Amino acid sequence: GTGAANTLDDYEEGTWTPSTISAGYTITDTSGYYTKVGNIISLTGQFIISVVGTNNATINISGLPYTSAAITSFHYIGVAREVQTRGQMYVAQVNADTSSMGINAMDGVVSGDNKVLVTDKYSFNVTYRV
Repeated sequence: GTGAANTLDDYEEGTWTPSTISAGYTITDTSGYYTKVGNIISLTGQFIISVVGTNNATINISGLPYTSAAITSFHYIGVAREVQTRGQMYVAQVNADTSSMGINAMDGVVSGDNKVLVTDKYSFNVTYRV
């Protein structure tokens, strides 16, 4: 339609730099891109884990370009993949009212039992609301 309700009122593209706030982890070769349409952020990025931290089932990534909406009943979920060796899939999650996300090694049975984070390259995609 051509009415005012169908007018795109906010569009932005940009880059951001993922960093980690997880104990013992070191990440390198980080890059990230985002697209903001209205109050929805589509986020992609990649990094290499060069040193695995003390909790090898979860890494927390900070520096997201926008803080997520403070709606506690929502969990903004995406996907992450280890891309060079094993091709393992992980859950990416942005919690309410944060500018960080967790990438969790989930195997569908018990968290972290089989799929743990290793030194390798990871890419991710997640969409969240601001």
